[in-house]
Formats: sequence, structure tokens, C-alpha cells
Amino acid sequence: ANILRGEDALAAGDNEKALEYFIKADTFPEQFHEGAKFQECRAQYNYFKAIGYEAVGDKCAAEAELKAAVAHKDNAAESQYFKGLALRKLGKFVEADELFEALKKQAEGMLASHTLQFFLGFPAAQPFEQSERRTIEKMGYTALFYAQLGLGEYVEAEQTAQLMRRKGMATYWVEHQYKKIVK
Repeated sequence: ANILRGEDALAAGDNEKALEYFIKADTFPEQFHEGAKFQECRAQYNYFKAIGYEAVGDKCAAEAELKAAVAHKDNAAESQYFKGLALRKLGKFVEADELFEALKKQAEGMLASHTLQFFLGFPAAQPFEQSERRTIEKMGYTALFYAQLGLGEYVEAEQTAQLMRRKGMATYWVEHQYKKIVK
């Protein structure tokens, strides 16, 4: 919610408020410290804080946040996407393209697989999914969407997002990014 508020504040020209929201998005209240999960996908928080710092003219803080986004070790598709965006903002275009190509290859491998891989973080189907295959497809299509988006394959990304919507697999962030494509 705070990232959306920050984006709205940026669009309205209130850069200070945007930065405040982006920082708040990455902050857990002391009474909810358990919200800061182990190995959570966090690259997007650093990326958006960088956008906020950039908007208020603090280039050093922006660069530090971009570097922090790139340094995250998780392989979640969402994080990979924001790592790639951070790499581009740092001028590392070849590395960003390589990351998006690798993500696309990983997505295609997931979609061709019939077994959930432990190293992907789900040794069994998630409780709210109907089957292991559905979990694989959701992870694969999510990764494919972000890879296509990162590679500038907007028509393909839109088609993937529409497929995910029809199958009831679109996550919050996929929906958010999808809306940006169709605008």
C-alpha cells in the first residue's frame, strides 16, 4: 500500500512524501517485527527507495539503495525483476538483460517441469493451491511475465498476464505491473 501511495505522490509531484512512503513500505512496526520474514523478497523496497531518493535529489542514497536491491540473494521472480531494473539504473544494461534472459529460461523450465523443485522454495503444493501443477504454473508464469516485461516484450507480457488472470493466478504485483502496461 505504501509503495502505491509513493507512486501516487510522485505522480502528483510531492517527491518528499513519495520518499516517506517508500521508506515506510520497508519498515515494520516493532510490535510486528515478525513481518520481516526470513529470505523475503525485498529488492523492490530498495528499488523504490532509490526512486524516492532520486526524486528528492539524493543521488548517493539512491545509488546505495540500487546496489542494495542488486545484492539481494533470493531468486523470486519479483525480486529478479526489480534487481534488473536496479541494474539498468546503475548503467549495467548487459547484466540486466542477462538477468532477464536467465529468468525467462528459468520460467520456461518451470513450465515444462512436472515436479516442484525444493530449491525454488516449495517442496509441495502451497496449501491454497489446488495442485502441485498449479503451483508450478503460477511460479512459472509469474517468472515469465517479469522476464518479458524486463526484456521489453510488452505484448507477450500482456498476454501472459491475461492468461494468469483467466487462470486465477495473477498476484498483486503482476496485476499492478499489468495495469501499467495497458495504460
